Amino acid sequence: MPVGTTALQFYQGEDIAPRFTITDARVTDVTGWTATFAIKESAAAPDPPLHSASATVIGSSPTLILEVATKLPLTLAPGAYVYGLRRTNSGFDWQLAQGVLTVIDSVNKDVV
Repeated sequence: MPVGTTALQFYQGEDIAPRFTITDARVTDVTGWTATFAIKESAAAPDPPLHSASATVIGSSPTLILEVATKLPLTLAPGAYVYGLRRTNSGFDWQLAQGVLTVIDSVNKDVV
């Protein structure tokens, strides 16, 4: 399965629910797919990730739309991190997307 590599940017303190669109003509059935979205300091950083959440498949084949099922509060310090979106079904453990996630300092973060 091809891996998407989209850079993501969010402001510190936001509740995020990233959405990914993946197209693969070889995918014919997405029934029962499960996926996990995770954020780490680096790809080599040990588990557990800094944040993780289940992702839900809301599209159908061959264009999949995966959305993080619950909003993650982005409490990370400003800076660059890595994220991954991975299918987690037994026998079908596939990386679907990965890239850099940048947390941007927010002017309003300390005001509210």
